[in-house]
Amino acid sequence: MSGSRSKDRYGAGVATPISTDPFASADYELLWPRELFARELGILRQRSKADERITFLLSEAFVGETPVEDFEAASTRAAADDPWGSPDLSGGQGRSELSRDEYLDLLIEHLPLLRDHHEPNRIGRHARVEPPTSRPERSPSSASPV
Repeated sequence: MSGSRSKDRYGAGVATPISTDPFASADYELLWPRELFARELGILRQRSKADERITFLLSEAFVGETPVEDFEAASTRAAADDPWGSPDLSGGQGRSELSRDEYLDLLIEHLPLLRDHHEPNRIGRHARVEPPTSRPERSPSSASPV
């Protein structure tokens, strides 16, 4: 599949290429500041038997579940038999063939490119601002003499 088709402003079909970035999914939008995520992941990677904590970190730091699913798939997979091989990320194998450490290395490598998640703007027709209340009228007895 070479991509999807969309229409330009004149109505002609235009091919849209599929992204070759393995982390282009909206599930990979960061909820955490990238420096904090990188530091926490680095600390957890130094510990033994930290897969459960890394899974929790991924579930908290990203919008979607794809990072957790990709990490769990990589954690259950043994390293490739070919020590000279390198993962093909251009569409063939992608993240699905990476080992645990290869996946985390690639995630850290792509960290500067990941999108930050932003809450949608709440201003709109559903979040109307109430007009200011009118000033209370002064009674003649409370008016100051001039």
